[in-house]
Amino acid sequence: MSEQTTTADLWHPRVLVTYFACVLVTAMAAFEPVCTTLALTGGLLVGFRLRGVRTTLQPLIWQLPLMAIICMVNPLFSAQGTTEVASIGVRKVYLESLAYGLNMGAMLIAMLVWFANAAAVISTDTLRTAFGSALPVVSLMVSMTMRLVPDFIRRGHEIGNIQRANTSANKKGAPPADLATRSRLVTVLVGWGLEDSFATADSMQARGWSSTRHRTSYQRGRFRTRDGLALGLLAALVALDTWALVHVCSAWHYYPTMAAPSPLPWYLPHALLLALPLVVTAVEDLRWSHAECDTDRTSPAKEAEA
Repeated sequence: MSEQTTTADLWHPRVLVTYFACVLVTAMAAFEPVCTTLALTGGLLVGFRLRGVRTTLQPLIWQLPLMAIICMVNPLFSAQGTTEVASIGVRKVYLESLAYGLNMGAMLIAMLVWFANAAAVISTDTLRTAFGSALPVVSLMVSMTMRLVPDFIRRGHEIGNIQRANTSANKKGAPPADLATRSRLVTVLVGWGLEDSFATADSMQARGWSSTRHRTSYQRGRFRTRDGLALGLLAALVALDTWALVHVCSAWHYYPTMAAPSPLPWYLPHALLLALPLVVTAVEDLRWSHAECDTDRTSPAKEAEA
């Protein structure tokens, strides 16, 4: 057992995929400031546990300016509200429009953070294990697409580095940034991708892909009773959260004036759903620490010393 338990070590891939899908859907549907704050805070805390503090905070260098741009641009296109805070020529800037844009930017960052958390836990093998038997073609397409994007980025950097090192492609010794160089890079990258796709298709045909209607597959994870109970509890929590979010979002409005947030208990199901990975891993770490302490106390070396 590793020193730090992760969510992927504890549950079946179907539980993981279902959880992150529910979190993303509920967080995007709840366009309310407190819910957005909970989604962003929960995503960052889960990211600290799954990906590390530095890896989680590093994208905020460009995400926070993006949120500020959305916040400032929204009043220029949607001049609604009653609380005037500034005036730019004949156009007035209202606090409600600023708050709406700020919530839009915060929700965008929250979604990016949660997608990054999901990508850290849900790999291509996880998707194949989760849906390979039920939806083999769809799971294969999704897993290949997930692998294609980082593969193209890596190969694009390789091609760019080769062009920089090639004196014939870089005549003046400056970094290649002209249109012809970029077109050459895209051409090589697309040709490389097509070549790989032909090789993949030939390999799949040689291995008998789609030769039979039903195929067996290697299952890395076994669906246990605890996984079924986890899905049942997750469904109950999502249902409770959905009921609470309907009340919260229906009671909130931005225009003409912003309403007061709902009482705190209405946000507890959403907060619990977002913090579920932290709760589960903390309980598992506590259980393993107690087991290690019991093992140390009952070990033969300790008994001999006593």
